[in-house]
Amino acid sequence: MKSKIISNILIPNSLFKAINELDLTETNKSHAIKFIQILMRDSYRKFGNIFYFTAKPKTFLDSTFSTKYSKWLNVLLDSNLIERDFYKEGRCFHYRINPAYFITEFNLVPLCMEKNHKSLINIKIAHKIKYTNNGIRQYQNWFKNDIKSLIINYENLIQISANTIINLKINDFKIDDEIPDGFYQYVINGSVSDNYSSLNYIKILASNEGKHVILRKKKCVISDFDDFIYQMRLSYFIYHQNIIENFKMGNFYVNRNDTNNRLDTNLTNMYSPLVDEICRQNGLVQIDISNSQFAFLSWILKTELNSHDFKTFKRFSITGHLYEYLSTLLGVESRKEAKNAMFEILFSSRKYNSQQKLQLKQLMPRLIAWIDEFKKNNGDNSFSIMLQKKESEIMIDGLLSKIKKDGYFCLTKHDSIIIRKENYSEIIKLVEGYFVFIGFECQLKTTWCYNDNPKNKFHPVHHVLLPENCSLSLNIPFLSQIHNSKFIA
Repeated sequence: MKSKIISNILIPNSLFKAINELDLTETNKSHAIKFIQILMRDSYRKFGNIFYFTAKPKTFLDSTFSTKYSKWLNVLLDSNLIERDFYKEGRCFHYRINPAYFITEFNLVPLCMEKNHKSLINIKIAHKIKYTNNGIRQYQNWFKNDIKSLIINYENLIQISANTIINLKINDFKIDDEIPDGFYQYVINGSVSDNYSSLNYIKILASNEGKHVILRKKKCVISDFDDFIYQMRLSYFIYHQNIIENFKMGNFYVNRNDTNNRLDTNLTNMYSPLVDEICRQNGLVQIDISNSQFAFLSWILKTELNSHDFKTFKRFSITGHLYEYLSTLLGVESRKEAKNAMFEILFSSRKYNSQQKLQLKQLMPRLIAWIDEFKKNNGDNSFSIMLQKKESEIMIDGLLSKIKKDGYFCLTKHDSIIIRKENYSEIIKLVEGYFVFIGFECQLKTTWCYNDNPKNKFHPVHHVLLPENCSLSLNIPFLSQIHNSKFIA
């Protein structure tokens, strides 16, 4: 099934004019603008920066455009509107938009506060999407009907984005000697290293360039402080504005991801404070699974492993206390650092051994060995994809379908659902009953919006789900046993 969708892209006027001046047909100019949109979108989603090089294999370009894509792509490269990294054997080309068209254009802070900046232009682009999931039309209808029932103050969303951008400071990041010792991928001039290097080696590279090392998304960025913050602010601004504008114009995207089967929508990639504000404006409640990826892993492995380390891992995963437990054992400063260490296990190569991963191997030898063996047999990326598929099976194929067929408002954001507060009692019983039915153990965190104070908007409420035949012993005072509810299939 094919469908045509419209989306908006915010780019500098000078870039738009430069594309229009190229010796290309109107169709190929449209392809060029669409390619720029894809580069900025994917660079931001993967790295949080629209100016990083991102992989675009020939197979992707063939299927997204046509086998004749080189006609317009070579013109973009020759005109220096798009940059491409050097060829490396066994790896596809990586591309990015030329940062010069953005960074020399305007002062960012006034830009954040202006509705229509003269340096920017908002362009509509048509996309032809081929849907491989036969039930996608039903998901589209569910999403669009629920979104259209909301009343949204977009000025508030723009102000939240602007406040985030203006308040972003270098002090928000670990820099130079503040970065924990270990091995990291590094980023220099927008290129992400293929391999992990020691922090000491990365510091030497930075010193040779006369620059600093900044830790961002578990990668060491070699950059000037001012350049780093400016690119971050500008990336936030462009991406947030595109998300808000597409939402405002009703340009909705709904599809099942071919790789991990997740349900991707405008909402799943929206900046979380903007989602929170939409919920506040409409009296919506967010229900999240605490430590979700590790709760899914515990569910998958409950018949695979019976070791003491797995039982301990499972206990703290399903009660939502895994990061607090590990932060104590690893001797790290915060829950966030423990979370980063665990996500290294999920998303890094099995050959990557940081100091914290070596510590985790000692704490959970059987568990880490199982994960590394899975990656060895199936590929490093396969492990996180397997967990995301299990998440989709539970949250989309199971839970969302049940809630919507019962006639309730419900939006999803991967491992969480968003519902109306007046339906909370009925839906929480449905959620609990369904999870018991499939034997899935977890803790739910329910986020309520209860006043208009942006500094004090939400109140957490906890539930723990444990089937009656579970032999796990819990010694956490506030956790309660499951409510008496049954799932009706």
